[in-house]
Amino acid sequence: MARILIIDDDKPVRDSLGAMLSAVGHDVRLAAHGREGIDCVPSFRPQLVITDLLMPEMEGMETIRILRQLQPDLPIIAISGRERYREIDYLDLAGRLGASQALRKPVSPARLLMVISQLLTRIGPLPLAPV
Repeated sequence: MARILIIDDDKPVRDSLGAMLSAVGHDVRLAAHGREGIDCVPSFRPQLVITDLLMPEMEGMETIRILRQLQPDLPIIAISGRERYREIDYLDLAGRLGASQALRKPVSPARLLMVISQLLTRIGPLPLAPV
């Protein structure tokens, strides 16, 4: 199974995603915002990241940008309960910034597990090389 980093400021969402992914065998690390998530990348070396887009400290768009600099091939799933603000389509923008997938919250467990499986299968296992 994979090392998955979940970044979301909503504790119940973060905890439920973490519990679900741990239950199916993934090694999961949780972070409350982008800065906390980025800080754990060198030691945890995630093979996939799930990040919320609207968070305090460091929002998801900046988090995606930094993750792309650190690990260009890292699969990133962007999630957001708010699709649009005025003319900005957050999910579309996340994709243009480098998210591998962008999903609207709430995400069904079956859909999320399917997307994770597809992304991990597409790239194969990632090495444990330092970031």
